[in-house]
Amino acid sequence: MPSTVQLLLYDLSAGMARMLSQQLTGSLIEGIWHTSVVLYGREVYFGQGIQIDHPGATPHGHLVKTIDMGSTDIPEDVFWEYIEGLRGTWTAEKYHLFDNNCNSFTREVCLFLVGKPIPSYISDLPSEFLSTPFGRQIAPLIEGMFGPSRIAAEHREPVEVPSHTPSIWQLTDHPHAKIRTPTIDGLPMDPILFSQSSKLDAIFKKWVQFLTEKNMQAQNEGILEGIKVAIESSEPRLPSGWREFLDTCLINLPESNLFPLLDVLRLLVLKREICADLIRDSPSRIMSILFLLGPGRSNALPTLPSATHLMILRLACNLFGSASLISHCLSLHLTVAASSGPVPHRSIMTGLLIESLLSKDTQVKRTAASLAYNMSCQVWKLHTSHSKGQAENDVIVEEWVSELVAAVIKALEEPWNDDETVFRILAALGRFIKLSGDGVSNLALVLDATTIIRRQLNRLGGGVGELATRIQGVSEDICRILEFARE
Repeated sequence: MPSTVQLLLYDLSAGMARMLSQQLTGSLIEGIWHTSVVLYGREVYFGQGIQIDHPGATPHGHLVKTIDMGSTDIPEDVFWEYIEGLRGTWTAEKYHLFDNNCNSFTREVCLFLVGKPIPSYISDLPSEFLSTPFGRQIAPLIEGMFGPSRIAAEHREPVEVPSHTPSIWQLTDHPHAKIRTPTIDGLPMDPILFSQSSKLDAIFKKWVQFLTEKNMQAQNEGILEGIKVAIESSEPRLPSGWREFLDTCLINLPESNLFPLLDVLRLLVLKREICADLIRDSPSRIMSILFLLGPGRSNALPTLPSATHLMILRLACNLFGSASLISHCLSLHLTVAASSGPVPHRSIMTGLLIESLLSKDTQVKRTAASLAYNMSCQVWKLHTSHSKGQAENDVIVEEWVSELVAAVIKALEEPWNDDETVFRILAALGRFIKLSGDGVSNLALVLDATTIIRRQLNRLGGGVGELATRIQGVSEDICRILEFARE
């Protein structure tokens, strides 16, 4: 027999949001919404993990209304088994005020029970708040408490700073320039590229298989062969119709079947003769793909399949293989269209990196460490070029690096037993902090970066060899900078 599913809506501000929001934010915010689901005589909600109580007995203040979400045929024992299965995912440590909150939880539960989400005016509250100047102003503070936020990043306005402003950090007169950091200063500047060629016959065979399943193979045989020739040729040229072919694949193939396409693209971007074609379009097809499979994905979709996610990250890493690609993928001026408005390329790369560093998939996080390392190389180059008075179209601002530092520190909490990954994360963190202003250093202190680094070193057990020496050296340099900032 169907059972009624109710959504209880509370206002945690007890009416204060409605009274003060116009004055503070310039927009009317009706309430600070908290929701819970009532089914089978119990109220289920998310805060300090998943909690269950008698309906109306929770400590959430004024109940604004009860919303009838419909009926479910899910049996009671199956429902409670489902809730227990969520406990490993919805933990207190993973709570985020913007990205992973009580309303995110009830949205997922309602989709499971009745096949529809909670009302959008509830789930869109973080986005509504962050679209205001006040919301954007305090977002870094919230991220300092809860970690990087994808939603906050989407609402962060691109900032263009004239070369004379103090927001551009001049390495020569930066206070951290006085601190001796020999390991950080001597880190290699070459990006990490995934240039090793796949077994092309195998990857194209898999691509053909996926196209055949969609009855798309026959009409695209010539284009496939032309793309393969371009990869193998010393004077590569993409075949006519390749753009339309990529678009067709993206539209018709499921995400789990896109990894052959991405594997081929990550090889093509390393071909200097081809990369101009790949970034010529407006909007950029490469950046559109990164957006659609990265920051632009709906939260309602399942986790991106691991093979596809890995290939997206390898493609992103390979965008650091030439000056033109770097300028393209980190541009603030070039954008991709989204429902919320134009998204700068730099925001796409940043969002992809942050989401990947915070992934539950260890292999994804390991590959994201390479992308973080590449970004830190470019930040370093941009800083040094600014300090020499060279003009740049895009400038480094502390807000951007704050996002990167918070995500990198969070990734460093992982109990890694992989020296190479730890080195890449530490190297990225060291470069970011060395070149940052007080805001970034203070953020690292708030996130207890020193303790996290020391804990990671203890896990690794003090190995021997060049890599172990670099890890120890970068760690000491970072701790020295943070000690300076603490004083």
